[in-house]
Amino acid sequence: TATKTFTPGTINVGQTADLAITLTAPPDSGLTNLGFTDTFPAGLIVQNPAAPTSTCGGTFNAPNGAGSVTFSAGTLAASTTCTLHVYVTSN
Repeated sequence: TATKTFTPGTINVGQTADLAITLTAPPDSGLTNLGFTDTFPAGLIVQNPAAPTSTCGGTFNAPNGAGSVTFSAGTLAASTTCTLHVYVTSN
């Protein structure tokens, strides 16, 4: 499963939020070659500096000013979770 949270949950123009995407593997099997693209709603962009971090391995791409982030080549053992973080702002 994948869940997405913003902290804080609401921001005004020019304010910053931490976007966290948490991935969870099922108890019966690990996952390999994980990947996704998350396109933001209009007006939300990756902050400069974005400061992306990941505990999922793979490649997390969050270019400053972009309207989306991408993740590829991730791995996750059975019954484990990992999280990707990036700062976003409203324009």
